[in-house]
Amino acid sequence: MPELVAPLRGSLLTTNSTEIEWSCSDLDNDVLTYTVYLGTNESPEKVATVNSTSYTTNLLSKTNYYWRVDATDAHNNKTVGQIWSFQTE
Repeated sequence: MPELVAPLRGSLLTTNSTEIEWSCSDLDNDVLTYTVYLGTNESPEKVATVNSTSYTTNLLSKTNYYWRVDATDAHNNKTVGQIWSFQTE
């Protein structure tokens, strides 16, 4: 399961963009693909599919954001991540 790296849960960000980061590994060492979900409600929308463990995004000020990352291996085994949140100033 993807683990939170940054921004920390409940963080208050003072920037217009941020790099969200996570860590993840596969028990069989398969290559992983990540689906990133980000939004302003507790059911974030899919925004990207990436092969790295980070995603850079632009942000609105004075907004609560929710995000999660799902990991999928080469055999189409999917692990749904948990939802994390942060705020912007």
